[in-house]
Amino acid sequence: MKPIISVIIPMYNCDQYIKETIGSVVGQDFTDWEVLAVDDCSTDNTYEVVAGLARLDSRVKLFKMPVNTRGPAGPRNYGINIAQGKYICFLDSDDIWPVNKLSMQYRIMEDESADFSSGEKVSFMETPLVKEVKNAEKNISDIKYFDLLMKNKINTSAVMLRKDILKNLKFDEDVKYAAVEDYKLWLDLHRSKPSLKSIRIKAPLMNYRVHRDGISRSKLKQLGKVYRVLKSHLENNKNIFLIPLFLSSYVIQSLYREQLQQKFMNRVFYK
Repeated sequence: MKPIISVIIPMYNCDQYIKETIGSVVGQDFTDWEVLAVDDCSTDNTYEVVAGLARLDSRVKLFKMPVNTRGPAGPRNYGINIAQGKYICFLDSDDIWPVNKLSMQYRIMEDESADFSSGEKVSFMETPLVKEVKNAEKNISDIKYFDLLMKNKINTSAVMLRKDILKNLKFDEDVKYAAVEDYKLWLDLHRSKPSLKSIRIKAPLMNYRVHRDGISRSKLKQLGKVYRVLKSHLENNKNIFLIPLFLSSYVIQSLYREQLQQKFMNRVFYK
């Protein structure tokens, strides 16, 4: 039988973390899932580690890209193409899920007849802080295309969506969108499907591992990539003059969220 949920994990040189990441799926209280772990030609022991996990649990399925694609878009698209589930979730190779993430989010998706959902994140460095999601049903809001133009507040490792809404859409594999390929897809999806039932669950559905050398750490480079995404959506219509407004909104909100995150990190990790 086909699983209800397909979990797509793009991997590249993550042997230090991948066992814990996949373990957070294996440990879910919802069990009707498949993991599609897609290795992007790692040069460390990532493939071997996951091969061992796959031998222990047949729901964990391991694949390897023919060549390195220089970003998670290619492995994610590969996973989308072979996914068997009604719903798809994405999980980055170093993030960790609370034990009831899938059951909670699946129940909300069904109750709300939603096509797309995402949730909040809590950052960590060594030990995941959120073990269980509580009261997620009590604070749900709609995700709108215009809001996404102002700031991408969708956390990819907290996304659950119906597979059928991705029929004609995929992550852009052009390296110029690396680190913002998810933002571009969320905008493409919300623009192309005006009737999309998209919701934001205001509860922490993921533990986000903080790295000092992460792909999206260079602020100026990241800002340039965000500009490319916004330009791809606005340059061919009368709203192109809004790009500076949306870009300014991105900077202001990013700085604000960074300040909040730094206060949190100082309080929890550096006290």
